[in-house]
Amino acid sequence: KRDYEGFLCSLLLPVESRTSSFALRAFNVELAQIKDSVTQKTTGLMRMQFWREAVEDIYCDNPPHQPVATELWRAVKRHNLTKMWFMKIIDEREKNLDDRAYRNIEELETYAENTQSALLYLTLEML
Repeated sequence: KRDYEGFLCSLLLPVESRTSSFALRAFNVELAQIKDSVTQKTTGLMRMQFWREAVEDIYCDNPPHQPVATELWRAVKRHNLTKMWFMKIIDEREKNLDDRAYRNIEELETYAENTQSALLYLTLEML
């Protein structure tokens, strides 16, 4: 429901990579919707911290009992994905919780690089 185009694109990937792609997309959706689903920044920061710790735990072979985290753990194990890209996405989404306008094109490019490009890099690693 939240990333239909991403879902459709994932269907074009090799069968052995689809589940991992769905997990990456679900992770991205989880982080993207935090800003819109909280009324206080503190709550958003706590949810970002959950995901930061979840990624750390995934790489320690101890994923939290949360469906997206469990599937991410499987994807990391299956494809040896780089933790740095997950952290870049979390860090950039956290910076964006203030919902302020970008002051210049460089800020927008940085946001895109650390969110959407990082997701694409993870997809490339997966393939």
